Amino acid sequence: MNACLQTPQYLKEGETFMKVVLAALLVSLASASAIAQSAYEGKIDGEFHGWDGETIYKLMDGHVIQQAVYHYHYHYAYSPNVIIFQSKSGGYKIQVEGDDDQPVSVNVLK
Repeated sequence: MNACLQTPQYLKEGETFMKVVLAALLVSLASASAIAQSAYEGKIDGEFHGWDGETIYKLMDGHVIQQAVYHYHYHYAYSPNVIIFQSKSGGYKIQVEGDDDQPVSVNVLK
């Protein structure tokens, strides 16, 4: 009779899987929170035409950023919001709102 009341093995494995998924989700949320705390939110001053190698953009608050690594991607937007955050390698990356491109490495010139 005890054997009938035991949890089937596949449910035990599913529980372990769910614990692993939950742990991964918590780590992701912690990482996202850390990025958000160290991120800068701004807006490009004028037209954004994507990236072509050494692209330079001025932000509304006067900061100036320059593309640090070659990457080509075209996307047009007028004064899009941006998020600049510190990358794992220590430099900075920028993500342009509304653009599905990867974050691009940048140098802050001003």
